[in-house]
This record gives sequence, C-alpha cells and structure tokens, in this order.
Amino acid sequence: MLYGQVLKPTMTLSLLLTLSCALQASTPEKQPLSIPILLEERAGVERTQEPVSGGIPIPKGQLREATPMLLAIDGEKIQVATWPLARWNDASISWLGVEFLSPKVPANGKLTGNLVPADSPTLIGPSISQPKDGSSLFIQNAKLHLAIAKEDAELFTVRGETLKGAIGIGFKAQTWSGPKPVSWAMGETSFERDTGGSVTLRREDSLVDNFGRPTIRFINRATVFQSSPLVHLQSTVEVLRGTHFAPTWEILFPKQQKPIEPWIARQIDENIAEINGDSKQLRLPGTFSDNSISVSVNDFWQMFPEAFFHDGNRLHAQLVSAKKDDHVVLEPGFARTKSLWLNTDTNSSLSENQLEALANSPLRPTTTPKWYCDSKAFGPLKPAKQNSNLLHTFRRSIEAVFSRAEKRGHYFGFQDWGDFLARDHTLSYYGHLDQEYDPNVALQLAFARTGDLYYLENSVRLASHYADVDTSHTGGVFQHRSTQRHLENWVADQLAIGIRKSMGKTGKMDGTVPTTLKLIQKQSTSLEKDVRRIIDLAKENGATNQELVEIAIQSTAHNLLLNIASKGAKNGNFDEIGPLDYANAVAKSSQGKQYGFKNVKAAFAPFFELYGGSWNDFPSFHQDNSHDPAIRHTGGHTLVESVVYAWLLTGDLRLRESLLRVARHHVETLVPQEIQNLQDRLKKKGNPPTRTVAWPLLNMCRLQEAVRNMPGQGALSQSLYQSCEQAASALLKVPVSRIESSIHAGVTLEALSVWHIQAKKQNAATYLVDLARYWASNHFDKRNRAFRYKSKAQSSSDTGFNGLLVYGLAYAQHLSSHPDLDLTLRSAWSSLAKIQKRAKAFAMTYRSVHRAAYFLE
Repeated sequence: MLYGQVLKPTMTLSLLLTLSCALQASTPEKQPLSIPILLEERAGVERTQEPVSGGIPIPKGQLREATPMLLAIDGEKIQVATWPLARWNDASISWLGVEFLSPKVPANGKLTGNLVPADSPTLIGPSISQPKDGSSLFIQNAKLHLAIAKEDAELFTVRGETLKGAIGIGFKAQTWSGPKPVSWAMGETSFERDTGGSVTLRREDSLVDNFGRPTIRFINRATVFQSSPLVHLQSTVEVLRGTHFAPTWEILFPKQQKPIEPWIARQIDENIAEINGDSKQLRLPGTFSDNSISVSVNDFWQMFPEAFFHDGNRLHAQLVSAKKDDHVVLEPGFARTKSLWLNTDTNSSLSENQLEALANSPLRPTTTPKWYCDSKAFGPLKPAKQNSNLLHTFRRSIEAVFSRAEKRGHYFGFQDWGDFLARDHTLSYYGHLDQEYDPNVALQLAFARTGDLYYLENSVRLASHYADVDTSHTGGVFQHRSTQRHLENWVADQLAIGIRKSMGKTGKMDGTVPTTLKLIQKQSTSLEKDVRRIIDLAKENGATNQELVEIAIQSTAHNLLLNIASKGAKNGNFDEIGPLDYANAVAKSSQGKQYGFKNVKAAFAPFFELYGGSWNDFPSFHQDNSHDPAIRHTGGHTLVESVVYAWLLTGDLRLRESLLRVARHHVETLVPQEIQNLQDRLKKKGNPPTRTVAWPLLNMCRLQEAVRNMPGQGALSQSLYQSCEQAASALLKVPVSRIESSIHAGVTLEALSVWHIQAKKQNAATYLVDLARYWASNHFDKRNRAFRYKSKAQSSSDTGFNGLLVYGLAYAQHLSSHPDLDLTLRSAWSSLAKIQKRAKAFAMTYRSVHRAAYFLE
C-alpha cells in the first residue's frame, strides 16, 4: 500500500523501524567539568552579597555526587554549595542545585564565569541543632540565630543585629459554609534542606474545626544563608475545608522597643492604594524599612488586597487584607504562596531597593543555550537560530498575551495573579481556560534555546501560580470547568432543598446515612450505588454523619440536574449556553419547578453577594467544587510539565511539594480512573478521547524524571514508571482511526514520543509511526496548510492543530522516514509562524515547536 492512501489502523509496518537512541542522553567522553555560568541583573539595581540559588542541568554520566565548587567570575573565586536536584536513570546527576552569595553585579549588567569543582572545599554554611529535649530546631550563622517557636501563632524566633523577637502568623476569615476554623494546631517541624550554604526550616500548622479536622493549613519555610543577615520566608496557605470570605492572612514581625504612631498602607487594586485612609493612584513597592527591620514582599501590588500595617508595637505584613466588598473567597483546593525577604541587620549595606529587587527579580544562576540543549535535560532541543522568523513571531505572540494582563485588571489580585483568563460566552469555556495546553512550558523551552531571562522570569511566576492554584494540594490538575461547576452546585443546592422536603414527607427520614441511601435507592438503584461511592470517599476524608447525609442529598440533586440538562438543552448539551440561560432553563423545567427552583434572581442574589459580579459580568473560578472527586479531577488537561521544569530551574521547595502530591494523585487515583474510562469508551460506538490518558502519561514521564532517585521517593518513582507503562499500554490499544480529533492525536503523539525516549519500547515506536502516517494522510488540509479537527472535509482546519501535532509527527518521521509524511510535516511547519494573542491559541501553536525544531530546522 502506498503512503498517501488511507492506511488501515491494523496494518503492521513491513519495514524494520530504525529506533534511534540519539535523543536518549548519551554518555560523552568524560572531560573535567566546567560549566559556563551567567548572572544577569534586570531590575536596574546594583546587587552584591545576595543569595543566588537555582538549578543547572548536567549531561548524563558527568557528575555522580555533588561536591562544593568554585565559581570563577569577574576576577573572583566564589565558594558554591551544590546538591542533586534530579538524577538520570544511571543515578548520575541530571540537575545540580547551586547556591552562593553574589559578587557585585552592576545595574542592568551581566557577568559570565565558569563553575568548576573546588580542589579544597572551605565553604562554611549555617550550623543546625536540636537540643536533646527536643525543645526547638534552630539555625545559626555569624550574623543571626533563627529557631522554631513554640507558642501558638508564633512561627520563628530571630536574633539578628537589629532585629530580635518572634515572627508570628495571623489568619481570620468569615465562614460562609462548611466547617469553621476555631483553634490552632501545631504540626510537623523539620530541617527540610541543608545545601551546605544554607539551611531551611519547615513548619506546618493548621486551624482546626470543632472536630479537630484541619480547615486551613499553613506551611512556612525560613532559610538562613552563609554569613548573611538575610532570612528568606516562604509562607503558604492551603484551604482544606469550608468556604471562607474576607480573609486576613498576615506575618507579624518582632515587637519594637519604642511604640510608634499606628499606620496602614493597603493596595486596594492594581492601580489604587490607600494610605491611612486616603486613596491615591499608586502601586506600592511592598518594602518597609526602619531602624530595626527591613522587609520586602514579592508581587505586592499585583496580589491585592495586601497591606503593611503597624499597630504601634509591631509590623504586620498582610499577605491578603480583604474586606467583604473585595469578594475574596477561599475554597477547598485553593492555595497561595508568598515570598518575603527579611534583613535582620539594618546597619548593613543592603539597600531598600536591593531588598525589593531580591524579592521581585532575584539573580538566577543560568548557563548558555548550548549547555542547556547539549545536556539533553529538556529532551530534544537545540539552540535557536539567529533571526529565526518563528522565534520572532513567538516573542511577539507572548508579549501580546502578557499585554492583556495590563489591559484587563482581573488578571491581578490575590487569587488571580499568574493567570491567563478568558471569558468566552459559553459556560463550559468560561473562566481560567487559557491555561490549557500549558503555555508556560513554551516559555521555558524558549529560555533554554535562547538564554533570554524574559522567558525565565515570567515562567517562574506562572509556575508558582500553577503549583498553588491549578495543580491543587488535593492532587488535582487544571480544570477549566470550575465556573460551570460553581453554577451547577448553586442550582443543585436549591434543588436539594426540595429533595430534602420530599424525603421528609415520607415520614422515614431520620437524618442517618443508611436511611438516606434507602430513600435514594427507591428512586434508582444505580444512583444509590453512585452516591454510596461518593460518600465513602467523603467518609475517608473525615466527613461527619450530618455532612455525609448532606453529600448524599447534594449528589441526588446533581443527578436531577443532569436529567434536566439532558432533556432541556439543545442537542442534550448545556455547554453551549451562557450562565443565565442555563439557570433559566432549569427554572423553567418541570422538575426544577417541582423541587422549588423557580425564581432565578432570588436564588442567585446570595451567590453574587458572596462572589461578586452579576449575570452580565459572571465571576470566574479556579477550584472545581464538584460534589464528585472523580468529576473534579480528570486527565483532560495538564499544567504539570512546566512546574517540573520550574522546580529544576529554581530548586523552589514549594514546587517540589506540589509535584510530589500531584504524582501520588496520578498513580493512586487519576491514572486508574482514566484508563478504565478509556477502556469503557472503546467498547462503545464513537471515538474515545485519548488525551485523558495521554496527558497523564506525559505528566508522569516528567514527574518520573524529577523524582527518579530522589531520596525517600523510591516507591513513588517505581509507581510512576509502572503507571506510565499502564497508560502507554492503554493508548496503544486504541485503533489510530478511532482517535477523537487532531487535539487528541497531537497530545497522544507527544506523550508517546516522550515515553519512547524514556523507555525505548518497540511497540510505542510502531504505534507512533502508524498514527503519524494515518493522521497526515487523512486530516491535513493541503490548501490551508493546516490539520482538520476531524478527518471529514467539512471539518475546520487550524494552524493550532499543527502546533499540537508537529513534534509527534517529526519524532515519528525520525523513527522511520517517509517522503509523504515529510512533505506534510514541512507544509504544516511552514504555516506556524503566526502571531497568537490569546494564551490558549499561543499554547496550541507553540508548545511543541521548540522540540520539533530539533528535527526540522
């Protein structure tokens, strides 16, 4: 059969596939290790003696163990602490953490140097200790002493040159629904990391409800560096239970000896600040200094409402300072991390401007594009060509995407900073869907190919948001249906009132779970089975009997809502209508009226009171608050890959923490769930959505690269690899002709390409070639030089599909070349250099081009 004809999906290639291992990181002839290092200043402030920390990739086999090194730069030789961030599959180091105190870097200047092993290491980092009585953990260097505090709501005690006392934490909020936080509970404390140049203390505390269950969790890290008066505080809040509004979350600094006049400086929105009650157009810098303390908070005006508040005795950094009208609502799954830099010696030469630059634009150790690409730590990649038209349109596209943040204020704020936000008219695509396809990973690969810090700085900010808000601490991954879920839940709450009354009229409702399930079973045996599954999950999570009954009724209400939607919506699909049309359609249905949902305006008045907005400006949401975790966390989207790379590039422990949770959720819950769903869909008519397994496969391959040989994570690493095998096996069982669309084909090709590089499985290579040739033959619109969504001629074509497909096609062509596939591939590649102004279109078009360029440029 000639290529160009429709290939049967069951066809076995007669040619012998040439499986190249060139993309697998090879072990070069070992040379004395010398790594080029660059330090670039972008804040316009001269920097010196500033802690510099990050990750540098190492070619496979070059470095077995981390040892102190020397940085020869600008005529100085600086002691550098090192530690392994990740390892290759032969246990050699793939990413090396490096840390040192910077030389003098001129404002807007760039220094270049070389990192080499130290002949006689003399680095002396902070000392750590824990008294035999276990009373406290503490760190000490020549400049300061920092210890874990033991009092409620006190985090650390500090003794510096000018700053002495306790660093505390405060949190208060009004609870709209669910468990209320009533008391503090101290959790684990530990030395989390000792690099040889710094030590990080970690402590975890919670606000618990009347049953002792955590409702709000606080994770605080404090890092002390060699011979430095600086302390880096990283504070994270995570919402576990309940819906809370108008929160105040603050870090309190040591009391001053002499009281002063109280004052407050509060950032109200991205343009307006309030100082002692007077409003003015101003973006506050987020830095405060006096004779005893100097502190800077990152992204201060961007994450409004924030404030610095002095009560006369003590400075408060309010990391969220919300009032009711701000409509800041914290729900389960939401988290936020803030970074604070504290100078404990205001007599030092460190300026306020330098401290602010340290918080918002820290110096980062980077290397050259050649080193990044040759290391193979990013997979197939090579330095960008100068004057590349594709790279030019890439840069103009991402600048256009970022410009929307300045033009549209809802990109800023405590919940939204770090977002790409869209407001399409249909309910399913209303909210934070522009994160879809992970636009951030395209920035990271662009940085690796160009060395341009513009890409790195923006990518780190986005990854931090992803780690907190989109890949939540519950283990879930990004969902763009969160706005739809909030609307559905609110309507279901109204229907649940009617269902509860209906159950009460039976005379048998006694408020227990067994009785509630029996009443549900009378309606539907299958519904009772599904409700039982949901309440069993809630029981494992510590739900009380009363909560379980409410969950059962809520689940019944959701089932009723699905029935209404399937009967009342056009083509049985409510996704294509807006929020108000949805609510009105339910209210007009016979079942909606039967269970008391009639007056949409009255029913949603409390909704807008809580969340803000209106029907004309409907609020958008991050957290999917579905009653059913199986619906809440699916494999249809991903933002994991760029968080992995951000962790490796920065060594940020919060990113690592988020990734480990997501990894466990994948192997324990998500992958088994999605494989089963895919297998069920294969047994039915229609085309299965393979991306729901392909995205998790891609995620796990990247997670496995980060976790592999990580101390204490051996079992997780093994589970990730086994889950990768299972996910890949499930995908290989899908006939290539039954894959749903070019989106699913593109994600499947990319995931299997990454898996093949990692595992070198023959069956994956065979399938990749089959799928690539089939798709190129049947889905490419030659006239428009773009792939169609479906194979039918009337199906629309778009260059965004080219972007999703081009890397997988190029990799398949690399495995086994064919002239017709090459022609299609080159045609698709030539059409990609177009400016994309929306993040979703940008990500579709450009997420794979950097790797595809390895084969095509």
